[in-house]
Amino acid sequence: MNSLESRFESSTLTNVNVSSTSTLQSNTMSGVDSNPNSTAASRMETNKYLLIEPDKELQFRRPFTNVIKQVLVITNSHPTAAMAFKVRTTTPKQYCVRPNSGRLLPGASSEVSVLLQAMRTDPPLNYRCRDKFLVLAIVINDDVMALEGDALQQSLLALWADADRAKAAVHSGSADVDTVAMVDNLIYERKLRCTFLPALDASVGTDASPPLPLPSKTAQSGLSSAPVSDFHDAHEQTPLRGTVKPTASVHSTTDQELVDAREKIRSLQSACEAYKIEIERLSQVRLRRAEASGSGLSNEPSAIRGQTSMKAKNDTLSLTFIIIAVLVAFLAGVYLF
Repeated sequence: MNSLESRFESSTLTNVNVSSTSTLQSNTMSGVDSNPNSTAASRMETNKYLLIEPDKELQFRRPFTNVIKQVLVITNSHPTAAMAFKVRTTTPKQYCVRPNSGRLLPGASSEVSVLLQAMRTDPPLNYRCRDKFLVLAIVINDDVMALEGDALQQSLLALWADADRAKAAVHSGSADVDTVAMVDNLIYERKLRCTFLPALDASVGTDASPPLPLPSKTAQSGLSSAPVSDFHDAHEQTPLRGTVKPTASVHSTTDQELVDAREKIRSLQSACEAYKIEIERLSQVRLRRAEASGSGLSNEPSAIRGQTSMKAKNDTLSLTFIIIAVLVAFLAGVYLF
């Protein structure tokens, strides 16, 4: 954990010496027992510096065929330490979060818009939403607060990556005492569940809506025990599935083109049939003229009559083949281009 410890030493406000547990214990932010068994109690104590409102659940009311917006307020209640925060969710394709990360001075707050993306149809009334949000905060020093642009992004990416590795080690039980104490001192988190509410009756005011039941102890336990690995960074921009409408429009245009192509094919087939009939008629006329010319085909050898008939048939086949070739070329152009 040497690289992790050195990064936290250089990137955090508290100037923590992770090689010395006594230094952590004497730090004004810690109050941490170096015994790993006290992790849960210390987490409850230090998480008080990260406040969110609402603090337990985000409520989204039907209908869900339009985008539904809720506001999450994140507050850094620490008296002296600045923080960086980020928002994660178990279903990043379903929600858009703006901003999904930021920095907070001591005592400062930030409003975060959480947008539930529009659905094609409302889920069943008895559908139970299992989506969750995780708000993470980490202590940063004045140097990080002064950064901007790419330098800030690179610094925060490295800091969050180290924090994730440290938290994973703590959750797996492989972290040493110093890492546990460091995570308890510098990284805070809050979890939220999402709840889908029924639509308000247009004839009933909002004051007449029944009070919402409090979450059960079982549900609260399920929220607190949700694995951190289930959470992913929330999207700040509209997720890719928001492009469904333009795609549908393209499909609609393609379908119309296919309908037009089929109509053209039918008209060409009708024209081919007409040409075929006309060719047969002309062939018959030619045969009759040949029979009527000279002394009549009755006095001609049968071989000559056969050659004349074969020539007429060959002419008919050649013209039919040309028409079919033109039709095939047209169809290939429609489907390939």
